[in-house]
Amino acid sequence: MVRAALQRRQTPRSANSGSNKGYIEPRFDYVVLGPRKDVVLCKFDNGALYELPVAALECAEGWDGSAAVAARVVEHGLGAMVKSASGARVEFAPDLVLYHCEPRYAWGEGASRTSRIGGRIRRLRERGGMSLEDLSAKTGIAVPNLSRLEHGKHSPMLATLQKVARALRVAPRALLTD
Repeated sequence: MVRAALQRRQTPRSANSGSNKGYIEPRFDYVVLGPRKDVVLCKFDNGALYELPVAALECAEGWDGSAAVAARVVEHGLGAMVKSASGARVEFAPDLVLYHCEPRYAWGEGASRTSRIGGRIRRLRERGGMSLEDLSAKTGIAVPNLSRLEHGKHSPMLATLQKVARALRVAPRALLTD
């Protein structure tokens, strides 16, 4: 049975301090590839179960389009990872699943401001020759969360901007203005 193959997240559920007015973002509880390896079965800690088409990962940084071979929970449920036959690994946050599978999900309120900040972060990171993994190691921020930040899907707190600016060796204002 597919459920037997699911990987259980070992940390307790906790509220996320996101900016969506009382909204508690779900965390991954289980993830596994479907029997034909064309979907990622995702169960959130709120009980919701979704089938994310592997094709939806094409928008994720680092996905090379080869066949998916493994999936697991990462970062204590804040993200999931899918590994391809070529060895490429893509990490993504729960909101990617919600965006593709939940029609009512509004992704990125206030996106124009956060998109500009995220775009600046990405440009500075790439200009400095850093990968998302490198930036994660320097900031202590999970890769899926940095990806959400760069793609304008999250409005960062000042402390987050300060960590990222420090890692990129720029003043925090460089992330806020052109």
